[in-house]
Amino acid sequence: MKKIILFLIPYLFYSNTAHSITDFANEDARLIIGNLSGVQSSQLKIVTPANITGWTQDSIVKSFVSNAASWTETYTAGVVIGSGRKSAPSNMVYNNSNAIVLFTSPASIALNRANSNVLANLPNNSSAIATLARLELNNSNDLVTLPGLIKTMSNAILNFTTQTKNQSNSIITLYRKVRANSQAARVLSTRVKGNSNALVSTILPLVRFNSNALISNFSASLYSTNSNAANFLKSNFPVQLLSTHSHFGATTTISNLNLYQKGIDVSAGKTLTLNTPLPINGNIGLNDSGILSLAGDLYLGSTAYLTSDGSISGNGYSLIMTNSLTLPSSSTWQIISNLLINGNGSTLFFGANAQITLASNVSLTLKNMYIQTSPNSPNIPILKCLDQKGIITLDNVTLELANDFPFRTGRLFFTNDVRFTGTSRFIYQSWMQSYVTPQSLLTFDPGTTLYYYPSSTNKDLLQLVDKSAGIYLKGSGTTLQTTNTGFRLTKGRLWMDNKITLTTQASTALDLVTQVTAINYGSAVNSVAWSPNRRYLAVGGSVPNGDNEVQVYSYNDTTLSLVASVDFGGDCLRVKWHPDGTYLAAVGGPSNNFKVYSFNGTTLTQVAATTDGTGNTQGLDWSYDGTYIAIGPVNATSTFEIRVYSFNGSSLTNIAGGSIDLGATAGTLASGVSWNPLGTILAIGANSTVTGGNEIRMYTWDGTTLTLKTSVDYGAANGINYIEFDPSGFNVAVGGQGPTNGNELQIYRFNGSTLLLVASVDYGTAVNEVHWDPSGRYLAVGGTAPTNGNELQFYRFDGASLSLITSQDYGTAINGLSWSADGATLAIGGQTTTTGHNEIETYSIAYRFDTLPQALTNGIIFGNSALGISSDLDVYFLAGARIELSGMFFYNDVN
Repeated sequence: MKKIILFLIPYLFYSNTAHSITDFANEDARLIIGNLSGVQSSQLKIVTPANITGWTQDSIVKSFVSNAASWTETYTAGVVIGSGRKSAPSNMVYNNSNAIVLFTSPASIALNRANSNVLANLPNNSSAIATLARLELNNSNDLVTLPGLIKTMSNAILNFTTQTKNQSNSIITLYRKVRANSQAARVLSTRVKGNSNALVSTILPLVRFNSNALISNFSASLYSTNSNAANFLKSNFPVQLLSTHSHFGATTTISNLNLYQKGIDVSAGKTLTLNTPLPINGNIGLNDSGILSLAGDLYLGSTAYLTSDGSISGNGYSLIMTNSLTLPSSSTWQIISNLLINGNGSTLFFGANAQITLASNVSLTLKNMYIQTSPNSPNIPILKCLDQKGIITLDNVTLELANDFPFRTGRLFFTNDVRFTGTSRFIYQSWMQSYVTPQSLLTFDPGTTLYYYPSSTNKDLLQLVDKSAGIYLKGSGTTLQTTNTGFRLTKGRLWMDNKITLTTQASTALDLVTQVTAINYGSAVNSVAWSPNRRYLAVGGSVPNGDNEVQVYSYNDTTLSLVASVDFGGDCLRVKWHPDGTYLAAVGGPSNNFKVYSFNGTTLTQVAATTDGTGNTQGLDWSYDGTYIAIGPVNATSTFEIRVYSFNGSSLTNIAGGSIDLGATAGTLASGVSWNPLGTILAIGANSTVTGGNEIRMYTWDGTTLTLKTSVDYGAANGINYIEFDPSGFNVAVGGQGPTNGNELQIYRFNGSTLLLVASVDYGTAVNEVHWDPSGRYLAVGGTAPTNGNELQFYRFDGASLSLITSQDYGTAINGLSWSADGATLAIGGQTTTTGHNEIETYSIAYRFDTLPQALTNGIIFGNSALGISSDLDVYFLAGARIELSGMFFYNDVN
């Protein structure tokens, strides 16, 4: 009996001798564990023998009873269908995935059943290239020639047939009858019936039940039940040809057969609602804030191209490509209602720093396309949900990544065949659940990486829905990587081929903080805020140079350049960007102490303002989708210290149930307010004059009313300056002055009903602001007169304690901080007397491998035995595969 030796020094790999999967059947395994000097030892635990010793019935090759030199193959009911030898190809190929079966004639193979992507020539093949067959049934994606009958084919390329029926997406030529075809390209036929989205041309006496068909150059006597059919060269079809560019300067609805040959554009802030089955050609421009709203499926012609930014309201319809399409460099296309983009096999190009974003609670499906990207800044991912309720579905899509693709918010669904290719990483950072759907395969090509790096401690956020869902690490150089959080796969299948690396060692440990810029504001800066894409930094302060307290700077990773500023009318105490970066909210001390500005990249324009309270307003936060804004005004009497406003883009409306009285003492202030990531909880941090003395409060929010859920005492005479939820919404950081326990920085865990203090540290005199990094692992803290003399401090939070990582001197005081969405840059604002520093500064944040001890259950885990056999993961090491392990690996199947 052969022995397979697994070496971990610190890598796990199979012996260099190439094996077929059946060679591993019934063979023992030995484990040798070693350590290289200075390198963390790898560890491996196998609860039961790994299920990698042979193919199951539903895998690539049918498994046989033993490892004998020959065998007899049977099918249902014990029917003998042939025999096989270990050294020869099988006579039977059953439920194969991506198998290549050669030299298969009726004499040498009796049955090919339900094969996927197989090269074969008999019935019931899926994605087959089949030739010279008398009958092809239920084939998908076939290239089929010269058959006598083709029935119910999907995406087939067919020619020279006498009968073709129920075809989908087929290219069909030179036959007599085509029936019930979807998206067929059809020429020279005598009858076409029941076709959807067909291209039908040349002498058709009958076209029936066609949807969205383009019909040309024919003399037809009957058109029956056609939907949105375009009949060219027939006088009774009202087609309007528009041979010049069409501009829509006002909100407009178009619903007829307009053929736009030279493109369209919509003025900023206006909406074009369009319903035409005819393709649009030429340039499509939305002038940054224009909206294209679909009232039906919209086809882009072969010469269509996009210019500028804009928004698309899909309304559940489809945008259908007929040729490659490019998103211009540095453009952002926002999807504001559900949309499907069907590439029809074409390429969607992303220019440098181009991006598609999803508004709150919106679904986008990208289908049947090749996505090719250009280098983007790390803070500008190609696809981005603006909140956790966004859903992106990739359906039969290949993504060629030019650099890393971080997915930070929302959900992903991988449907059918989805492939990542290139030499970059797909980084899963969202704390929402995503899925590989049934009968789907998520493939990572050689050189790519699946990097599991969520902003929570949940190791089960990327799920294989059932046994038919799979992930294929194709090698060579493909990597499955996770952080100390760990990563667990269950239920489905994992294939590993060629040289694969499994690693739990990631560059997540904050290592180096380096000052990049320092510029003069003119007086104290009170608040700074990065825009969601890190292109701009907003600043609010007190009487700066030029007397414009609210300022916006552009940022190119090395330089801050002032691009816009406005006079706030007094001290601006806090600024916050709308989640999509198109609006900036500011609060402070003047009579109109709450203002909202629109921002177009060069200009700040006030769109709404209100006077709230009788003194400075400091608390400020947008809800996750930008629908609501919570503020904390000061009141001299027992009125309202918390208010929630709704915002519609042009006005603010105070919601009665969102107005809360915190206490009767004059000067009560809610200086810190923070929405949780789902917008269902509002955290409040106030001063000690709150009635009842509990300055930290949690309110539930249902869209109309704030309801107190729980509260705890911070115990300070001067109260809380800032409060913020972490990205997961479970932990709350609080900073203030003079708490009861003497520790100004505190972390609480909120379980939905109670607050529990889990960690606190002494900062010094006062913490003015505290911010989580995007991973929820680190905190940046700024304040006044710290114990160690360094105003800027960075702490690591491990779920139970805070540890100081690094700190540095700034000067007099840090009043505001902001961590960019990619975690790579920190901005600070304050007042300084230290040489080399200034009121506005930016810092680059570098990370290194995290070498802290890791629990086995936080490694890479295959299966979950605690949930039973239904949560097993089938793991297949393909022939000759070399699996290298760095860190923790836990095979935890029941079987």
